[in-house]
Amino acid sequence: GRAARLLAGALLVCLSLSAGGALDAATDLHGGIEAAQAGAGHH
Repeated sequence: GRAARLLAGALLVCLSLSAGGALDAATDLHGGIEAAQAGAGHH
């Protein structure tokens, strides 16, 4: 029914948002590691 479709849509939105957040966190972490390595190399 309609409620099930709405629920499925909300679930998909939540999944995509959490996946996007995880990707953002991963890229931030990777950038931080690269910056730390660059900083260590300069000293």
